[in-house]
Amino acid sequence: MDLSLIKTKIETGKVKQFDELGRLFDLMCENAMKYNGKGDDYYAYAKELKTHSRAAVRAVKNTAAQIVRSPSQTRLASKRKRTETSEGEEVRARG
Repeated sequence: MDLSLIKTKIETGKVKQFDELGRLFDLMCENAMKYNGKGDDYYAYAKELKTHSRAAVRAVKNTAAQIVRSPSQTRLASKRKRTETSEGEEVRARG
């Protein structure tokens, strides 16, 4: 597993969930750590990348969850949307 293979899997639609992407990054890093000893620079890089990639995948997953809303949540959000009246006062829109 390497970054180019992960990229190909994303581009071809084989990766459909963020958890799956995280598992691919973990696999890539674990392989690098397995085949390079603890004293090797590649081992250290893989270990650090694994930590950062987990955090990055979590952050993207959380951001995507905030962007993608169910229809009922979208309706609730639009009801709470603030609008301006002709006098410039802010009022809550009624839905």
